Amino acid sequence: MSTENLNKVQQKAGTSGKRLKQALDHVKYSQTDLAKLLHITPSYVSRIINDKDLLTIKNAEIIEHSLGIRASWLLSGSGNMFVNLSDSEVEAFNEQKTSDHLKPNIDNFYWLPRFDVIASCGDGQFVPENEEILETLPFKKDWIHDSLRIDPNKLVMICAAGNSMEPLITAGDSVLVKLTEQRLEDDGVYVINWNGNLRIKQLQFLFSEKRIKISSKNEDFQDEYLDESNAHELSVVGKVVWIGKKI
Repeated sequence: MSTENLNKVQQKAGTSGKRLKQALDHVKYSQTDLAKLLHITPSYVSRIINDKDLLTIKNAEIIEHSLGIRASWLLSGSGNMFVNLSDSEVEAFNEQKTSDHLKPNIDNFYWLPRFDVIASCGDGQFVPENEEILETLPFKKDWIHDSLRIDPNKLVMICAAGNSMEPLITAGDSVLVKLTEQRLEDDGVYVINWNGNLRIKQLQFLFSEKRIKISSKNEDFQDEYLDESNAHELSVVGKVVWIGKKI
C-alpha cells in the first residue's frame, strides 16, 4: 500500500468508530477477533464502530500493542494509522493472518467484567434480570491481592448514575463492587437492590436503635432507615471497593 493510498484511507475515517472499522479492514482483523482480543462482546464492538459507544483509551492501547494501529490515531485521528511501519511493512502486515501471538500478555492481570447495568445514586433505576457483560477490564493481580485482599471472582464493575453520592461518586463513574452474598460486612458504601431499584448508598449500623441508616453524600438528599419491619425490602448486592472517575 502506498503512502498516498494510506493517507486517503486515514482521511476518510472521521470518527473513532469509522477509524477503527477502516483499520480492521486493512489489517484483515474481524470484529469477532477484536472482541476476543479486548475481552468484550461482539455487540459492544459493533456499538463502538457505529459510534454508539466510545472506544476507551485502554482498549485503544491494547489495539496499538497487539495490531500496530496507533492509539492516538484511533482516538483523535492525529498522526499515522500504523506505528512505525514502512510501506512494505504495512503491505506485509495486511497479509498476516490472525494468530495467538498478537494477543497482549495478560499474565499479570485479572480481567474483571463490566456489566451493562446502571446503579442509581438518586431515585433508583429498574435492573433487568439478565445483565450483559459489556467488556472485561484489566486490574493488576498484585493490587487485587495486596491492596484489596479480595477474591477476584467476587469482583464486578457497574456504572453509576444520579447525583446523591456526589462528590464521592458522580454520574458516569465506574464502581468496582465486591459481591457480598446479600449481607452487610460493616459500615461503608454499598450497591443495594431496594424493591427492584439498584442504588449506591452509604450504609451504617445503628446498633442502639436496631436499624440501618441509608444515607447519601449529597446533603440535598434525606436519610432513609431500615428496621425489622421493612428489612425484607432490601437485598445487598455488594460493597463498593474502588471508584473509576472520568477527568
